[in-house]
Amino acid sequence: MKFRLFALLALALCAFPALAQESVTHAVTFDGFGFSYDPSMAATLNITDIAGDPTDLEQPGGPQVAHTQFTLYYNQPPAPENIFDTSATIRVYRAAEFANYEFFSVQLQALQTLLADRPDLTTYTESTLATEESTLPFVPIFPAGQAMRARASYVDLGSISGISYITLYRQDVSPFLGHEFLYTFQGITSDGARYVSAVFWITTDLFPAEYPEDLDYEAFSAEYEQYVRESVATINNASPDDFAPSLNTLDALIGSFTYGVSGSPDETPVDQPTPEVTATPIGDVTLGGLAGATWTLLNYGSPDNPQPALEAAPVTMTFTPEGVSGNASCNQFSGSFQYDSGTLTFGELITTRMACGDDVMAQEAAVLNALASSTSYTIENDQLHILYGEGVLSLLSSNAPAPAPTDTAGGGEIPLGTWALVSYGSPNNPQPALADVPANLTFTAEGINGQGSCNQYSGAYQYDNGTLTISNVISTLMACEQPIMDQESAFLGALQTATTFQVNNGQLQISYSGGVLTFNAA
Repeated sequence: MKFRLFALLALALCAFPALAQESVTHAVTFDGFGFSYDPSMAATLNITDIAGDPTDLEQPGGPQVAHTQFTLYYNQPPAPENIFDTSATIRVYRAAEFANYEFFSVQLQALQTLLADRPDLTTYTESTLATEESTLPFVPIFPAGQAMRARASYVDLGSISGISYITLYRQDVSPFLGHEFLYTFQGITSDGARYVSAVFWITTDLFPAEYPEDLDYEAFSAEYEQYVRESVATINNASPDDFAPSLNTLDALIGSFTYGVSGSPDETPVDQPTPEVTATPIGDVTLGGLAGATWTLLNYGSPDNPQPALEAAPVTMTFTPEGVSGNASCNQFSGSFQYDSGTLTFGELITTRMACGDDVMAQEAAVLNALASSTSYTIENDQLHILYGEGVLSLLSSNAPAPAPTDTAGGGEIPLGTWALVSYGSPNNPQPALADVPANLTFTAEGINGQGSCNQYSGAYQYDNGTLTISNVISTLMACEQPIMDQESAFLGALQTATTFQVNNGQLQISYSGGVLTFNAA
């Protein structure tokens, strides 16, 4: 297999300008795919462009498909270049290239079928066989058989959907050892253009480090199926911290996966994109009260004679551990900031380069100049006041009390507030929501959130004159009984294909591909 090391990124644990903190998180973006991770998990990241093998190459396991490979090392020097000698590897493939590779094509089809039909994954975890029908999709090729599957779960991230599970591969019948387990995520981007495979070696003390010296292989083989079932139950019932890295850490990494298409997904860029890596503070989650809200400009300039913000050109900003970003009036902006005990300063701000009307551009220039010369801030009554030179930027929090929802038959304003699911599916034969299993949807100025049925979720939305689109839905990864998971799968899938909404007689109805979600105000 040919490969080219595109970038080697040795990530120092530096403090981001927002505030010097004890710990940071690293965010990586490359060719539209991004994720973040705790640096305590890995100190070194390689990004490698792998050309792949000829389709007729004969080697153990078969040929490998071209892909971009993100390799993380668990705070140790890089391991030898073998696809399973590394601590953690995330591979991003072009799904169209699987067509010429039989094994990969089978795995892609199997995953597509799982995500479309959403069968109960316990069927796979309870199986002790390693056949094509009993194993879960997994790439790249592992030259052995899938001996077991545990903690299997569907994962829906808005731009990527897939499954996560713990597995172990075997070429023989033998006891499982604590250093042989793999945590994996196998997913497909929402546009179907990319296949994402994440594979992490994990260790646990739940299983021995070595084979018992007095192991009776004949007796063990006779009870092997029961041994597999008991091993799966042990893993399913274990705490996330019974594994290293903790499954919570790995779930968070998977939950951070994002994918944004730039141009046609089938075009290979001539010039490879430049990877972006940032170090981000995660200590003070409120960031001095600045985080957790989108701030919208009310006025600016002299506090004695403030200039009202233009309604047609809103100025917004959001503070996160990654920095500050928002809309300056005409252009989007982002950059770093630093705060401490009421002081607030901004680093160099990067903006897009669109041109708008003179009044809009004048407001934008005033706002960006104010941020560049800011000195301090206060937050009072859901308002943020940023002091600069002789002026003040005054902004309103998106968490400020919102007006009660009103009937908006045929469209209009989005109905802020919480709505409880009543039914879903075909409007001619709707499926009633499960009794005593809350499924709800809350609209806020920042986005959506709620209870999917079993899991909590959140996401973003856009609306215009009755149209509605919902995106970037992320949920927790708990497992519940199948009727509950079926409802959750249908509910979250419906939200992500929403097209229009209306409120009539106190009920919210969201139309989506294949049906209607009906809610009562909660």
